[in-house]
Amino acid sequence: MHRCRRCLRMNPRGAAYCYFDGTAIDASPPPSELFPKEWTFAGRRPCRTIDELARGCLAEWGEAKNALLRREFQQFFRQIQREDLAKLVPSPDQDGDVALQSFLERLPAKVAVKPAIDVAPRRLHFANLRKGPPRTVMLQVINRGSGLLAGQLSLVENVRWLKLSTTKLRARPEQAIELTIDPAELPGAGSFFAKLKVESNGGNLEVPVQADMTLSGIPFQGFTVSDPYDLAKVMLAHPKRAAKWMEDGSVARLFCEEGWDFPIPGPLAPSLGAVQQYFEAYRLSSIPKVSLSESTIDCTCEFPERITRSVTLTTAKKWIYASAESDAMWLKAVGPMVTGSRTVEVPFEVDSGLLQAGRVYEGLLRIIVNGGMELPLLVRADVRKPFEPWTRKLFRPFTG
Repeated sequence: MHRCRRCLRMNPRGAAYCYFDGTAIDASPPPSELFPKEWTFAGRRPCRTIDELARGCLAEWGEAKNALLRREFQQFFRQIQREDLAKLVPSPDQDGDVALQSFLERLPAKVAVKPAIDVAPRRLHFANLRKGPPRTVMLQVINRGSGLLAGQLSLVENVRWLKLSTTKLRARPEQAIELTIDPAELPGAGSFFAKLKVESNGGNLEVPVQADMTLSGIPFQGFTVSDPYDLAKVMLAHPKRAAKWMEDGSVARLFCEEGWDFPIPGPLAPSLGAVQQYFEAYRLSSIPKVSLSESTIDCTCEFPERITRSVTLTTAKKWIYASAESDAMWLKAVGPMVTGSRTVEVPFEVDSGLLQAGRVYEGLLRIIVNGGMELPLLVRADVRKPFEPWTRKLFRPFTG
């Protein structure tokens, strides 16, 4: 039996050519091309020449990369007195795959180590897009050649509606690239175009991307809307019905189903106040200037007393709606939201039972009013010790 020096498979005795790859069985490299010592991969693949070493690296890529990073190739070439080949081994400080590709390209071998780029699909088309959550599609970058296909990806046009999962290309034999399109960034209905540029050591390609945006109507409460601003037109024409939709959560559910961001982060004002919140959040209505009656309130309480105070909000016109948040445990807003016409009281509570007597504490109450504006209120609490009659002090047991 004879072993083919190229594929290492066994052939019958007397065979002139390998049955599997057609290599001449008796064809052996000149003695000058043979290594004095074989290089052997863990898969029992012996390499006696530069060509066999190059083919072995391509077949055993992971092991060859580790050997390069451990400087084993450099040590092997110096052991066999081939300093010319040892100088071709790149520094292991760079990326292992890129270093191995560079090493194979430098080797004086007859084996072609040349990557060739291809992509699938050749063209990306996002059809029938609607306002809603982002859509993704996978692009396969394929290496039709040998070795490592390395490079980078970029968008020719700087468009906000198209994003790449990565800009680094490392394909052996292929790499999946995720492209995400955000319909919210598209200005309106129509077709929009972009180009994805792929630059690599195996060639360059451009992948055209097309996005078709449609504004087909969404049924809602007997009407058809296409976006939050279209919904605002319906609410303006039917304010009382709009107040009911806001109260029963119909509007919030519509936003959730369509993937829109609900514009009101906090609690909803009752009745028509919620509609006013909606319009002010989208700047479709002027936001009234709301002012605090005072910016600092001083409170005096006796431990462990719990007291309630309030601050006044005023505006020249329209309704006021406000909610409050505190940065201290002992300072709390009373109720989730207050509303009123032009003037409204915002109550808050100070719980001295959570504090230590004999000290003055400060807390900040953030009052959020129309249009999401924040008005800070500083609250100082002077917590005093409870009153104790002199008779109790007189008859207190002596503990000296």
